[in-house]
Amino acid sequence: MTTVGWSPQALSLWAKTGPESEDWLDLPRHLTDSAAIGGWLWRCWLAPGVAGWLEDELDLRGEGDVLGAWLAGVHDVGKASEVFEGQLMGDHTRLPFAERIRDVGLPLSGPAGPADSHPHSAVSHAALKRWLVVEGLTRSSRAAASLAEIAGAHHGLPATPAEVRRAESAARRQPSWAAVQDELIAGITDRLGAHDVLGRVLAVEPRAHHQMLLTGLVVMADWIASNPDLFPLLPAALLDEEARLADAVATLDLAGPARPRVLEADPAAAYRHAFAWPEGRRPWPVQAEILRAAEQMEGPGLLCVEAPMGVGKTEAALAAAQVMMRRTGRSGVIVAAPTMATSDALFRRVQVWAERNLEGDGPVSLVLAHSKAALNAEAAAMPRVGMGSQDIGRDDPHDRHQSVVAHQWLSGRKRGMLASIAVGTVDQVLFMALQSRHVMLRHLGLASKVVVIDEAHAYDSYMNQYLSRALHWLGAYGVPVVLLSATLPHAIQQELVAAYMDGRHGGRRITAPETGAAYPVITTADRAGIRAEQTPESGRRSEVEFTAVADDEDSLRGLLTPCVSDGGCLLVVCSTVARAQHAYALARDLVGDDAVLLHSRFLARDRVEKEAVLVTELGPDARRGQGRPERRIVVATQVVEQSLDLDFDGMVTDVAPMDLILQRTGRVHRHARPVEDRPGWGRAPRVWVRGAVDPGDDATPPAFESGVEAVYAPALLTATWGLLSLERDGRTVSLPREIPTLVAGAYAERPALPEAWGESFVVQRKEWEARQETARNRAKGFLLPTAKGVKYFRDLWAGPTGDPGTERGEAAGLAQVRDTDPTLEVLLVRAAEGGYVPWGSPGDAEVTFTGKALSPWRARQIAESSVRLPGRFSRMPLFERALDELEQGTDVAWQQCSLLRGQLQLIADEEGRTTVAGVDLRYDLDLGLLDGPQTTRMNEGTR
Repeated sequence: MTTVGWSPQALSLWAKTGPESEDWLDLPRHLTDSAAIGGWLWRCWLAPGVAGWLEDELDLRGEGDVLGAWLAGVHDVGKASEVFEGQLMGDHTRLPFAERIRDVGLPLSGPAGPADSHPHSAVSHAALKRWLVVEGLTRSSRAAASLAEIAGAHHGLPATPAEVRRAESAARRQPSWAAVQDELIAGITDRLGAHDVLGRVLAVEPRAHHQMLLTGLVVMADWIASNPDLFPLLPAALLDEEARLADAVATLDLAGPARPRVLEADPAAAYRHAFAWPEGRRPWPVQAEILRAAEQMEGPGLLCVEAPMGVGKTEAALAAAQVMMRRTGRSGVIVAAPTMATSDALFRRVQVWAERNLEGDGPVSLVLAHSKAALNAEAAAMPRVGMGSQDIGRDDPHDRHQSVVAHQWLSGRKRGMLASIAVGTVDQVLFMALQSRHVMLRHLGLASKVVVIDEAHAYDSYMNQYLSRALHWLGAYGVPVVLLSATLPHAIQQELVAAYMDGRHGGRRITAPETGAAYPVITTADRAGIRAEQTPESGRRSEVEFTAVADDEDSLRGLLTPCVSDGGCLLVVCSTVARAQHAYALARDLVGDDAVLLHSRFLARDRVEKEAVLVTELGPDARRGQGRPERRIVVATQVVEQSLDLDFDGMVTDVAPMDLILQRTGRVHRHARPVEDRPGWGRAPRVWVRGAVDPGDDATPPAFESGVEAVYAPALLTATWGLLSLERDGRTVSLPREIPTLVAGAYAERPALPEAWGESFVVQRKEWEARQETARNRAKGFLLPTAKGVKYFRDLWAGPTGDPGTERGEAAGLAQVRDTDPTLEVLLVRAAEGGYVPWGSPGDAEVTFTGKALSPWRARQIAESSVRLPGRFSRMPLFERALDELEQGTDVAWQQCSLLRGQLQLIADEEGRTTVAGVDLRYDLDLGLLDGPQTTRMNEGTR
């Protein structure tokens, strides 16, 4: 910046105050701080591919950093207004600020009344729009608004038209304040030499997708410049601007864009070096083809990979992302999975990959992005840098290139997506399509990455509305995307690919080609269009026998009994927690401690421990007699469907939609084992399907248990039942060859079912389609409009907005993007005299006294004891009654603790008994949370 003097009026204004009465920062200094950091972010942090895209789109001609600096530098000019400057007049300790302003002739009468009140962001919007036109940089008020709206949105939402009108009216009534605003804008513009670049940008007239990223950059710059640890609250004359920026950047310690290592041309060598494979190991054919497809893409695009379970799709996606980063100038990757458990399982794998394959001018930042990330031991153990952390956890604090770290400033729900690498739930991508406060930060973070979405088949019609819209925005930014699935229905694949291409190519509807029975398939969508190619088969073929069994205790006991004498490892998958608890009780009667139960209503700590044991016992490295148990019956809900790499000798499963049944089947004979590792009953892969109270026959369609039907649409269950011939003797399915035809058949309008089922199925199908349409319409109320479908930036937030950046806000956001009823999650503790102790503590554990501050160690113990209440608590009015009761019963000291703030406390006695809103509950170490003091059977609660 060139030096320019500021008038006494400008220098009298405060922008920031501190805890002490004399702590303050004048407004010109804050604006120059913001401009300096805005330009630095563009030059030193922003992904080259994003910077280049904005350069091309907005005719920046290499001056993008000037635009970034200017937008950040003028975002707070609205603080030069009586409404803002008069805020502190009610505080006698701040009256000297008011006197400074009055002494230079600016009118200041006191805090504004409700009728005159408006946020300073709206004043910034009005002032910039006025100045750009008056200065002659544009004649178009809409073009002027395209930049002014960015300043108006720096608090997370654009200023409303009513707020801007009040700000414009105030400027007309108070020309002396408007003159200071003009001085500040002109001063920042002159210091930066921004006139020419502004003229070119205004001629282009930025649209919503440009404004979204630019606003994200401004918000990021404002937050950094507003941090007194980085930019101390000092009068303007006390520090040199360049030294001030250098000190802030050094303390922030935010590394520049991550760069991928160039992979070898030979796929075997590429995977061997990328993942430390042993010499001689070769990639599956589909892994080699994914790498080839990524290298041959014409510009940024989308890869959709449909391939069987267990062929290394995750490694292939990371290798493809490495290629895409290099070819499109992206600075990171996000791997998004269906559940927190899946994300946790992927976290270490992604960390190891990043350590081997990414580099930069400093360590690469990695974040685990979901609501329970703070409880993940691996994430908590990462070295931490930034914000004066002095490289906590690093082996060598002077090593500027020590691989992968957690960055202090990039922690938290709103800033996490700005890290180079993220592993999290798919909600982190879906939130991109949700009308919400500060969504522009999420857009900026995701636009800078390659986006990998695992298990793309796992989302219902409602969630797919958000996923499709997110893909549309990613396409608009030219973000590379990888979709992974073993069992993706073709209609869903077409919808997702078309959404991406719609964003990429400005509204042209481009349809993905039909692939029929081809499998595995890689679909490429890029500048050249959409292509689908079948790759050579990957993995082992297996012939899996599917058989129906009656839905009663005797039949289930009969399937479990061979484990008693012959041993072996059997998986039992149930659609509801109630059915799982009941099946587990039968298994435990037969094999005692060799039975294990897994579902979502265990304490988080207990569930993590159970999953870790199962992965060790039933993972790829265990052998019978060498870690793999002689006998194990695992009873689980759908949590086992995607999150765990487990291998079973056979499976009993509740009926489910075909794609999910086949996904579960991927856990049967998943790993190659010596024949002696399998019991006699499990030498050939078999799946027994239950959940029908009447299996039906050629003349009568099946009827399903009510709990199963409550989870899945009867139409999909009927189609699956019929296509697997479960009304007869079942059938043998060749996997993976038959996956596409079975999935397509189950979702077809008229699947190949017995003719006599036709009338009943048509009714079921219409009901399912109606529910899907209702879900899609419901999603539209919160859905962010398309990138080029609005006239003004503010129109993107035409509906209700929330704030997923808080604990409660994230829960509300999850309910919006997942179409779920509101759920209550509590932290379970045991009552003790005068207070409580963490659940599971020994009898002599130190008591935490109510109202007293908690140590970090004790807070973590309590936070690990989260559990979701049964499904009945999702229904009104019980939900509200329980919420009120739990909020009133929660220790007030939790609000002062970052791990426990906003959480709900549930106190149980020594036997785990408690009551919530008149409902008896009991926590049992073996069964999880029970809806009633003794019962193990419930009707509510899935997953």
